[in-house]
Amino acid sequence: MADYSNDIVSGFTNEGFMDDVPILASSQHSPATPDEELGVSNGGLPNHKPPCPAGDHVSAANPQPSRSEQGCFKGQQAVDTSDEDDSLPGSCGYCCWVPACLQKVASGRYFVLFLSLLSLTEAGLTVGYISSMVTSFELQFRFSSTLTGFVVSCYDIGTLVVILTSYFGGRAAANRPKWIAWSAWAMALGSSIVTLPHFLKKYQPNGNDTVADLCHPSTSVDSAQINFVWDELEPACFPDSFSTIESSALIFLIPGMLLVGAGSTATLTLGATYIDDYVRKKEAPIMLAIVFSTTVIGPALGFLIGSFFLKHYVDFDKQLPPISSSSPRWVGAWWLGFFFFAGAILIMAVPVYAFPAKLKKLAEDDDDEDDDANVRMAFSDVSLKKIPFAIWGLLKNPVYMMVNVAAAAEFSIITGFVRFAPKFVQSQFQVKASMANLITGTLIPMGALGVILGGVILHRVKTNLMGSVNVMCASTIIAGLLYGLIFIPGPCPNFKMAGVTTPYQANDSNWHRPNPYNVSLVSPCNAACGCNPSRYSPVCNHKANVSYFSPCYAGCAINISMSTDDDLDAFEYFNCTCIEDYDAGDSQQLAGLVESDDGNNPTPPTHRSEVVSDLCSSQCWKLVPFLALLLLVVFVSSIEQMPALMTLLRCVKKEERPFALGLQFVILRLFGFIPSPIYYGAVIDSTCILWQKECGDDGACLQYDNSGFYYRYLGLSTLLKSVSVVMAVLIWFLVRRMHHRGGAVMTRLPSTHSVSNGDSGVGASDSVESRRNDRLSDDISAHSGIRYTDGAPKKT
Repeated sequence: MADYSNDIVSGFTNEGFMDDVPILASSQHSPATPDEELGVSNGGLPNHKPPCPAGDHVSAANPQPSRSEQGCFKGQQAVDTSDEDDSLPGSCGYCCWVPACLQKVASGRYFVLFLSLLSLTEAGLTVGYISSMVTSFELQFRFSSTLTGFVVSCYDIGTLVVILTSYFGGRAAANRPKWIAWSAWAMALGSSIVTLPHFLKKYQPNGNDTVADLCHPSTSVDSAQINFVWDELEPACFPDSFSTIESSALIFLIPGMLLVGAGSTATLTLGATYIDDYVRKKEAPIMLAIVFSTTVIGPALGFLIGSFFLKHYVDFDKQLPPISSSSPRWVGAWWLGFFFFAGAILIMAVPVYAFPAKLKKLAEDDDDEDDDANVRMAFSDVSLKKIPFAIWGLLKNPVYMMVNVAAAAEFSIITGFVRFAPKFVQSQFQVKASMANLITGTLIPMGALGVILGGVILHRVKTNLMGSVNVMCASTIIAGLLYGLIFIPGPCPNFKMAGVTTPYQANDSNWHRPNPYNVSLVSPCNAACGCNPSRYSPVCNHKANVSYFSPCYAGCAINISMSTDDDLDAFEYFNCTCIEDYDAGDSQQLAGLVESDDGNNPTPPTHRSEVVSDLCSSQCWKLVPFLALLLLVVFVSSIEQMPALMTLLRCVKKEERPFALGLQFVILRLFGFIPSPIYYGAVIDSTCILWQKECGDDGACLQYDNSGFYYRYLGLSTLLKSVSVVMAVLIWFLVRRMHHRGGAVMTRLPSTHSVSNGDSGVGASDSVESRRNDRLSDDISAHSGIRYTDGAPKKT
C-alpha cells in the first residue's frame, strides 16, 4: 500500500506559516541544518527575514541578491505570491495601490473589527432574515411548505462547499482575506438573484371573504345525520397547480440560495485561523469570541430588519389591499431586504479585501512565538486526491471527533430549538406571534454575552489544550444540570376550543375526550351552517373564555366591522347559535335574518353574544419563570462555545487547523443544522391535536397538546444536551491522561525554538508550556496515522 503520508507532508508549503519563518522548498537544494531550515541563527533566535518574492532567484549568475531578494536564504526557491495581489507582506492595499494611510489598520485587531462587521451582516441574512421570509415565499409563489423548506435548505446545502473553501483557501500561497472577500461578494450576488422571482410573479391576494366565514343555514339536518368525525369531513377541494411563472421562480431561488450558502463558508473558517495566527496568543480567545458573538447577534439583526420590511406591502408602490399587516394573507416587501443585505455585504467585504496574506508578526510584542515557528501551512501543493487521506487523518483523532460530536449536539439544539421557539411560546403561553418573536429575540443577546464571557474566561486562564478543556467541560456540565430546571414551571393548560378540548355544551353527553383527542367540530348548533373546515378564523366568547374554530362553527350569522387603520380584520359577531346563553327561540328568526340580508343593508342583530375575532387570551402565569430559567440556560450554554473552539484548534497540528475547521463545518451541517429541524418538527407534530385539512391531507397544525408539546420539545433538547455532556467528560479524561503522561511517551515535533543563554522569566516559562502543548497536540494527532519522529514524517 502506498505511503500517502509522505505525499501529504510533501504537499506542505515551502513557505513559513509566518512571513518571518522561511522554510526550504525541496530536497533539490543544498543540504541545510535544521536550524538553517527553520531560520534559526546561531544564537538560537529566529532570523526575521522575509521570504523571496515571486520571480526572484538567488543563483550563481546573480550572486548578489537584488532589492527584492534581500533577506532570502541561499538556495531557497522563490515562493509564488501571485495569490497575494501584489500586496507586500504586512501591508494593506488593493492590488498595486498600497497607500500609507491604510497601513495604520494593518493589524490583527483591525481585521477582527472588519471581519466582525462582515460576519454580523452575513449572519443577519442567513439565519434571521431568510427565516422571517418563509411565509412570504409560500404566499406569493403558492409554494407548499415542503417546497419552501427545500428552497430554504438549499442554503445549508450550499455551505457544504466549505470543504473546498477551507482546503484551497488555507494553503500557503492563498490570501485568506481575499478569499473571504470574494466569497462574500458571491454571497451578495446570490442574495440579489433571490429577488428576481418577485419581478416575474406579482402577488395578488384573494378578496375579503369574511361573509364566507358566517353561518349560512341550509335545510334542516337531523342530529343523527351529523358527522362528528373530523377526519371524514371532505370540503370542496380546489388543488393548486404550478403555473409556468411559479415554476420558473425556482430557477432563481434555488441557485440564489445555493450561492448564498457557498459564499458564507469562508468568513469564519479562514477568518478564525487568520486571527489565531496574527494576534497575541493570549488575546486569541477574546478576539475569536468577539467574531463568533456576531453569529449570535446577527440573527437578531436579521429578524429586526425582517420585521421592518414585512410592515411594508410587497408592492408598496401600488394601492394597498383591504387587509392589515397582521392578516395571514399579507405579504411584506421581502425582496427589499435581500437587496439591502446584498449591498451591506458588498460594502463590508471591501476593507477585508485590503488585508495582506500575512501580517507583521507580533513576536516583538509576545514571547509565545515558538508555537508558530515550527509550523508550515498545510496543502500549498494541493491536489484533490489527497483530500480523502487528510479527512481520514482527522477522523481518527479522538479528541477532534468527540469535540465535533458535542458540537453537533449543541448546534442541533440551537437550530431545532430556536427555529421552533416562537411556535412553542405562542402555543404554550397563548401570546401573539409578534410577542412570541420578541420573546425569542431576548435569547440572542444572552447567547452573545455567554460567548464573550467564555472568551474572557479563557483569556484569564492558560490557553493551552488542557486549560480549554477544563473550561469547556465545566461549563457544559453546569449547563446540563440547568436543563433540568426548565421542567419545573410545567406546561400551561390547553386553551378551551369548542369541539377540540371542550364540548360545545357543558351537558353534551355525545362529546368525550379520549387520548388522542376526539375532534368533533360539527355539533347540532352548527350542523346546518355548511361550515368549511379548511377556513380557520378563530373567534372568542369572552364571557365563557371559549374559542371557536371560526364564526361559522360558533353559529354566528352576522358580523359588524370593528376595524381601524391598524387592524382591518377586527369584527364582532352576533346571533351565534352555539353560545350557551343563546336563546333557542331566536333560532326561528335566523333564516329570515339571513334571507332578508342582501349584503348591503344587514339586518340588525337580535342577540348580542359577545363573540369577537381571534383566540381567547390565556390566563397562564408560567411564562415569566420559564423565560427566566431559559435565559439562564442559554447564557451558560453559550459559554462553552469558545472553549470548544480553542480545544479543537489545540488538538490538531497547526498546519491542519484551516482544514480541520472546514471539516467540522461539514460535520455540523450534516449532523446538526440540516437534520435537526426535521426531527424537531416530527416531535412537535406528534403533539398536534387539530390539523388543518387541505384536500383530504393534513396541512398546518392549528392546536397542540400543551403537555405533550412541553415535555417532548424540552425533553429532546435535554437528550441532545446529555450527549454533549458525555462527550465533554470523555474529552476531559482523555486529555488529562495525556497531559499527565507528559512528553515521555509522546512523539514531539522537532524543536524550532531554543532559549538563549540567560533567557528566563515569562518568555522561557511560556516557551516550555507552549512546547508541552505542542507535544500534547502531536500525541493526539498521532492517532490520525502520521507522526513526526526526529523531524521526518512517518506512516504509523
